[in-house]
This record gives sequence, C-alpha cells and structure tokens, in this order.
Amino acid sequence: MIVAIPKNLSEWSIAVRMRDGRCLRCETTVALVAHHVKPKSEYPELRLDIGNGETLCSNCHAEHHKSIKHSRPKAPRELSKQNALRKENRTLKQQLKEANLLMREESRLRSRLQAAKAEIKELLAALEEYEIAYEKLVVLDMSHLADAEPSAIRLVRKDRHKPGYMAEYMRKRRANVNNPA
Repeated sequence: MIVAIPKNLSEWSIAVRMRDGRCLRCETTVALVAHHVKPKSEYPELRLDIGNGETLCSNCHAEHHKSIKHSRPKAPRELSKQNALRKENRTLKQQLKEANLLMREESRLRSRLQAAKAEIKELLAALEEYEIAYEKLVVLDMSHLADAEPSAIRLVRKDRHKPGYMAEYMRKRRANVNNPA
C-alpha cells in the first residue's frame, strides 16, 4: 500500500491508524487514536513523520499518558538560545539608544559652552573698552584739578572703584556746571 506524506495532523492520524489497524497494546479495533512515540512538543520535526506514530485505543492512550506524566521528570524551563539572543539584542539596542541620547546631549552642551565662552570674551572686550573710556573720562574730568594736591588726585582715582562713585561724581559735576561758583 502506498501512503501519501501527510500535510497536517489529521492526515497523519489517519495514515498511522490505517497502517496499524488495531491497538498495539491490547489488540482491540475499537476507538483507535494515533499517538506520537516521541512527543511533538520536544521533537517538532517528527510531528508529521508516520514512523513516529503508533495506534492505541483510547483507554491505552489515556493510561499511557497517566503513567508518563508522573514518571517523566520535567525539564527546567530555560530561555532558548534564540530568545536569549533576542533579549540581548533588545538590551543592546536600548543601550545604543541611551548612548546616542547622551552623545546628543553632550554635543548640545558643548555648543552651549562654546557660545557662552564667546559671549564672555565679547563681554570682557566690552568691559575693557568701558574701562578705557572711563579712565579717559576721569582724566579729562580731573584736568581741572591740575592745581590740586597730588594726594587729592590719588584719592579721586582710588575711590572711583567704590559702588556709586561714578553716579555721585557725575551729580557733583553737573551741580558745578549748573552753579558755577
């Protein structure tokens, strides 16, 4: 008899039962079922292999499964190599994403730092220009003190760095210009 290769479990079951025609344990021909000798969960490649099947009656089949349920030790549940690789791949992708975010943040902070340094340079240059202009203004405004004692000129120069000195000086100067003595 020529048997076609089964395409699904239903065809596999029919082919195994037709091949054996009876229960291989108790010889009965009633309520026959096809049984995988090597479990299809552990050997998926033999799932449709007729050589991996035997015909049992429903009673013998149930008895067989009761006996192996208690006698076969359960294998420890470990991640398959493929699942472990997938998990590692996800972890690496997450780490790469975090590294890219950190690199972008570092780049952004570096550009802000460079901009701040440039702004500080500009402010220092402007401050230097103001100090030079201030020195010139003080020298020009002190020209009327040419007759004064050197200690008075030193006092004016020394006090110019105190807070509010310039405002007080300009107020006195305006008062002298508006009310010449």
